[in-house]
Amino acid sequence: MLHYRCLHVKRHTLFMTNDQNAEEIAQKIVMKLAEIRQEQNLSYDNLAMLIDTNKSTIHAMESGKTLPTLMTCIKICQALGVTLSDISRDSGF
Repeated sequence: MLHYRCLHVKRHTLFMTNDQNAEEIAQKIVMKLAEIRQEQNLSYDNLAMLIDTNKSTIHAMESGKTLPTLMTCIKICQALGVTLSDISRDSGF
């Protein structure tokens, strides 16, 4: 039996047929957010303070040990001055 998940990005809904696809998309989002964080010269500490978390959480996400929630992605986007639509477009989905 296939489990369906959906990822909502602004007015777009992407349907995935398995958890692996959802994880791949989440990892692409995290990679793009990490790239933007580095371009803006923000440390793990700085970003963690902006989104009210700790640097180990940021490190765990960027190193692929954990995946962020949608709310965490939104908070990171806001802190970096981008939208999830920007990230999804730049990541190719």
